[in-house]
Amino acid sequence: GIGLAVLVTSTLYLIFKYNDFTLAKKLDADYGLNEKVKTMVEFIGKDTDMVRMQRANTEKVLSNLPKRTDLVKRFIYNGIAFVLSVALLVTGLLIPTKIKVNSTDPTFSLSTWQKKALTNLIEEVSVSEMQTDVKDLTVKDLQGLITLLETTTSYAEMKTSVIKVIVNVDAYVESVNSFKKICVALDSSENSLLKETALALSTLSAVGFGADLEEIRLKLEDGTINDNITFFADQVKLTLSTVANKEEPLYNAFNLFSQDLETLKGKLDDDGVTEEVIKDDLETAFVTASEKIGVAVAVQSANKMQRDNVKNTLMEIFSLTQADLPELAGDIMPELGKTGNNGDGNQSSGGLGDGENIYAGNDKIFDPFKEGGADYVPYGDAFIEYYKKVEELLIDGNLTEEEKKILSDYYTALSGGIKNKE
Repeated sequence: GIGLAVLVTSTLYLIFKYNDFTLAKKLDADYGLNEKVKTMVEFIGKDTDMVRMQRANTEKVLSNLPKRTDLVKRFIYNGIAFVLSVALLVTGLLIPTKIKVNSTDPTFSLSTWQKKALTNLIEEVSVSEMQTDVKDLTVKDLQGLITLLETTTSYAEMKTSVIKVIVNVDAYVESVNSFKKICVALDSSENSLLKETALALSTLSAVGFGADLEEIRLKLEDGTINDNITFFADQVKLTLSTVANKEEPLYNAFNLFSQDLETLKGKLDDDGVTEEVIKDDLETAFVTASEKIGVAVAVQSANKMQRDNVKNTLMEIFSLTQADLPELAGDIMPELGKTGNNGDGNQSSGGLGDGENIYAGNDKIFDPFKEGGADYVPYGDAFIEYYKKVEELLIDGNLTEEEKKILSDYYTALSGGIKNKE
């Protein structure tokens, strides 16, 4: 570098340069002057008679010396020294010093496969049933991620950028998906049928929710129908008052259901209205609710499915683990109705129910896919893992619509419960 050029230049200069003393010694040695010139130089500052005589004698001897014939040779030597010095100096200026950086952060380069996988993910989200505004934000973030990663060279920066997108998409979905808040509100009711409604809603299956609503309607008709409808209508209205959000489709669907129930409740004291009319109106209210709530549920289900799709796909593309991610709101589901009591005074082995519906127990079953090796695990633990696998299949797109419906209905029945045959 520059330091080396300066060092060599200085060395060459010192090699070819003579001072007075070294030149005097060379003249004495070349011409056998018996140190006359050296003595003259040593006493250059003196002015005694002896010194003047010695200086005059030396000058006379030097004047009689033959002329030097090697001036051209010395000129060539000096020229070579000058050229070498300049060449080294220019080289030092033009060629930068190579600095060795000691970094523990691995490098990153977006591969063709990774870019293609991101492009495919964007296409999947774009054609999904995800809520439009959330879909647009998600697509924009994913497109921005590709642009950013094309110039990213640090693994740590890549990881931070990918996780930021996962967190953003999770936040977008959680800001519009209200089903968890409504589930918690319904579950906090004193009415066991509303607790069942909460469990049905938590599965985010429009088909399953409609079937569960039908079961709830039949229970309202069983026994003292007027009292059942009155209590149920009051509880639905009270519950919705705690999560009011008039801009949210799922809330609006439940609110319309509540209004229909209130209208029906107003007919109960009319002696001219028969029980058959009440049952017909109740069925109409539940069918309408099933349709309107089902549409809102389907949208929120699509939101959650694509949120999971983005998260899982990005983790796979960039080899991230769950431990790399912060806690995500979308991964947290509320605990609903898990009291261990089936509602009729009999303790179940971890199952849920109200006396007529019996839910899966928590007995140990053999799990061949258990982390750390196959083993017997509680049914609930295995069910969660199996359901994750099913969700992956549903998202994958390799199943037919009929196969997707069969799997979805099957797991809806498992999580929501199946009524015992009488």
